[in-house]
Amino acid sequence: MSIGWLQDEADFSAALNALVVSFEPARPLRAWRLFALNTFTRLSERIAQVPASIATGTENTEDSETIASFAAIYRRLFSLLQGNSLLDVGCACAYWPLLVAKGGHCLPGPIVAVDRRVEALRLSALLAETLGLAAQLRFEQQDLCQPAFLRLGQFDTVTAIHLLEHLEESQLPLALDQLLQVTRRRLLIVVPYEEQAQICYGHRQVFSTAKLQFWGQWCLEQLEGRATYWCEDLLGGLLVVERHHQP
Repeated sequence: MSIGWLQDEADFSAALNALVVSFEPARPLRAWRLFALNTFTRLSERIAQVPASIATGTENTEDSETIASFAAIYRRLFSLLQGNSLLDVGCACAYWPLLVAKGGHCLPGPIVAVDRRVEALRLSALLAETLGLAAQLRFEQQDLCQPAFLRLGQFDTVTAIHLLEHLEESQLPLALDQLLQVTRRRLLIVVPYEEQAQICYGHRQVFSTAKLQFWGQWCLEQLEGRATYWCEDLLGGLLVVERHHQP
């Protein structure tokens, strides 16, 4: 579904870039760093405040709806982290892994953030440096659906936040199989629930509770029952797949 004159993902990206860069036309990188830093700061503040509107997802003011929603998502994910290492797949601006690093989670193990878009990784690395967290994370350009992705190894917790809706439905078996292979203990997947795919955001499919349950069961079958899974409503859907510990 398009939004006004924004017909596809390229239109949305161009409009967002023009808006951000308009604050520092002569120094676009500085403008993007300021945008990312301000967003990270507001997310941190929202998570620390924990107002009822964030916990329930009922706040709908235009200027804060997105940040409030992701603050609620990240708060829930914090409570589900397991072990000493984290892999975030499709990190975008890397707000989530940076929040984990800032909070001292997953230490002494590694925190790795991957994305297939080099521009996203550049902004992520810039934000990490600005926050003084560069030494605590590793960024890599990886495509979830390529064989090289598995070279990352295994991590105690693996997250894929608003990633799967950007894939074609035919890619889901491969994508989920790859995610399961790099998960040592717990896989956390967050998706939006939509009636129509938001094409302007690059969405290629829609999810529902029933569909998320289907793929949770699929993951269980892939692991031959050596796992459990559950789904939650989380401003969309959350799928948790937990591997059983081997003796």
